[in-house]
Amino acid sequence: MQSVVPKAGDIDITGLEDENIDIEGLLAIDKNVWLEDIANIEEYFAQFGDRLPKEMAEELTKLKANLNN
Repeated sequence: MQSVVPKAGDIDITGLEDENIDIEGLLAIDKNVWLEDIANIEEYFAQFGDRLPKEMAEELTKLKANLNN
């Protein structure tokens, strides 16, 4: 899967009032936080059982797999 998050150097911040912005920090992805959120979503989805659209479960599975790569 190709990343859709730009690199810090790809973002032109010239002309902004404060050019000392932590772009790398803003673009960082904390996988542990996302995995915690996924666990919460899985718990929420469980209440729907067979009524949960399979597409929603599939997207969550894809997200989890992408974070574990």
